[in-house]
Amino acid sequence: RKTQMEVLTNLYKKKNSGVDKNNFLNDLFKKNNKNDLDDFFKNEKEYDDLCDCRYTATIIKSFLNGPAKNDVDIASQINVNDLRGFGCNYKSNNEKSWNCTGTFTNKFPGTCEPPRRQT
Repeated sequence: RKTQMEVLTNLYKKKNSGVDKNNFLNDLFKKNNKNDLDDFFKNEKEYDDLCDCRYTATIIKSFLNGPAKNDVDIASQINVNDLRGFGCNYKSNNEKSWNCTGTFTNKFPGTCEPPRRQT
């Protein structure tokens, strides 16, 4: 299974036309008439097989909140299996997982509700 970042990194390597890597994502979105990472992957065939929404939330948070947001090289090094950097601690006794269906996602399509916000 491929994560979004693997797909983007592969695209960057295939289509690297000398464009500054910091502008790569913005150019990619413009060329494909998309607004952001989430929008870009909604209908991507390569992304269809990735059903675990925790990857989506982690990658999007990394772009919105950190130095990876403008740097494909930094973003490609993000460990999507280690969510501690995003406030998810392995030692937590919270048995809940990301909820990508239900009331919350009905109000905000395309989003997942993190365990800490669930009642």
